[in-house]
Amino acid sequence: MKKNLKAILLFSFIFASILFVFGNNTKFTSAFVYIYPKVFATDDAPVKESDPDTNYGGDQNVFLGLEANNAILFLKFNVPLNTTGQKYTKAELVFIRRNNDQNFTQGVGLEICIVNNDTWSENEITWNNMPTIGNSIANITSHEKEPLYKIDVTSYLNGKQIISFAIRNTTNNGEYVKLCMKECQEPGGNESIYLLFTYGNEQCISVSVDKASYRPGDSINITWFCDVPLSSVDIKLIDASGDLVVIIKDRQPCSGEFLWTIPSGNYPSSYYRIKIIDSATGNYYGLSSSFVIESASIPKAISGYPFILLGIVVISTSFIISRKMKRK
Repeated sequence: MKKNLKAILLFSFIFASILFVFGNNTKFTSAFVYIYPKVFATDDAPVKESDPDTNYGGDQNVFLGLEANNAILFLKFNVPLNTTGQKYTKAELVFIRRNNDQNFTQGVGLEICIVNNDTWSENEITWNNMPTIGNSIANITSHEKEPLYKIDVTSYLNGKQIISFAIRNTTNNGEYVKLCMKECQEPGGNESIYLLFTYGNEQCISVSVDKASYRPGDSINITWFCDVPLSSVDIKLIDASGDLVVIIKDRQPCSGEFLWTIPSGNYPSSYYRIKIIDSATGNYYGLSSSFVIESASIPKAISGYPFILLGIVVISTSFIISRKMKRK
């Protein structure tokens, strides 16, 4: 009896393994469910009370808190669409203090406010012509232990396509905060102030995959769409370690569809994914569900005949049971 039971379990394991590797022909769509795109300011400029008619829109940095240089930083952003089924669940204003070598004793008080008017330009704004500053959103104290700050501004973006903020110091104790503007931004280095959008369980970008298993020469139907203001995206194939295998297509529109034929070659990774990134910044927007690319040496998938396999297992199991009954 134990031998028969072992045989049944062995056949069942083999059958399940074959179906796992070869047997999924069901078309499915995988969604990028956790998206964290950054949207940088279209305009940013400080205005200075000590020099009220001068425009500083081309400066690389702003210093908030210097007693002799009382300044307010103005920021303007384009807000991504928030349509049904493609909603961001959170928006944060993010900035990093750049003067980490300073010894803070009291800290610098900062106030973040809404700006009532979005018609200003970074090349024209001065202390004397700056727009009216509206309600306060948050007050923080910057000190050396906390260089990164995130301010939740989700509720202020509803229905807006453009939004402006102002950041000003509320203390004059000789200490200051240095912030990077978009003129000082460097790829892989300094980052200026940005809005960070989180897309929760809503689809923002999706990829349609025909099977869970492919071979070189097979075609994958890739369909993608997004609801963030990107000029173009790059589509890449990565392995289980996240390393680039091949660039599928670059500088594609934010939505599209095409058939990609898997090139010949060796695919040793346990699984692969499709990765979509912003062509301009390299920020990634998510990963598709994983799928297998079989080695060319493996025989063609028999996934089109799962019921034949099932029949073989059933017949084999029935034969073992019938022999046992005859012996009785």
